[in-house]
Amino acid sequence: MSSLRERIKTHRLRAERQGKEVDEAALKAIVEKSKEIDAPLKQEGFGGRGRAIRAIERNHVIAINQNSSPFEWLAAKGYLETRDDVAGIGNARFSAGLRLRDIMIGAEPSGLKTFDLERSGGGGVPMMISDFKMDCIKLLTRIRNELSTPKPSRLHRRKRVETELFSILERIVYREEWIFEVKDKRRNKVAAQRKQKAIMQRLHYGLDTLALMFGMITPQEFDARWNRPSTSSK
Repeated sequence: MSSLRERIKTHRLRAERQGKEVDEAALKAIVEKSKEIDAPLKQEGFGGRGRAIRAIERNHVIAINQNSSPFEWLAAKGYLETRDDVAGIGNARFSAGLRLRDIMIGAEPSGLKTFDLERSGGGGVPMMISDFKMDCIKLLTRIRNELSTPKPSRLHRRKRVETELFSILERIVYREEWIFEVKDKRRNKVAAQRKQKAIMQRLHYGLDTLALMFGMITPQEFDARWNRPSTSSK
């Protein structure tokens, strides 16, 4: 498709060849039409970011809008896998995060309730909570318990890790918050980088815990990452 400038130039040249005056109304219509075409491409990114499509996975093509949410952005940029990790584990982390999001969406309150045979009459007939919603609620409870249970790993030797894991996963994967973009208010880059690294490390650990729980990785793969000395980080 030709650019807006080329279309306007073509319109003016055509008018000159035909000995006619340039139709300003037609030019305005061309500009407005161009805005309508370009607007969706510019607005589909999350939080005002530009839209960017990228394929991930090594053996399967998965096209995602890497700016649709912070979690997709991390996956597309390769930040779900570091040099300390088993090769390919970033894909398992991404899948585990997407499954967590589906479970949390399925467990969302929607006004549904079970029958109360003892309540007084009036109002509409209550709907039964679906089996799917109940399964999601149970799974979410199990996930919370799994993440809050201390495990023999380097990360769990630090304070407050159990209370932070679910919150970090929830905020990045489900609530779509860019909490890993740590702003340096006091111009202390070292402190900002340290905080960002801590958030990402907890995100990776939480996703690995879920991937292990969902059967996406083996206990050996989990131990290879979290029960040996760290060498470097991306």
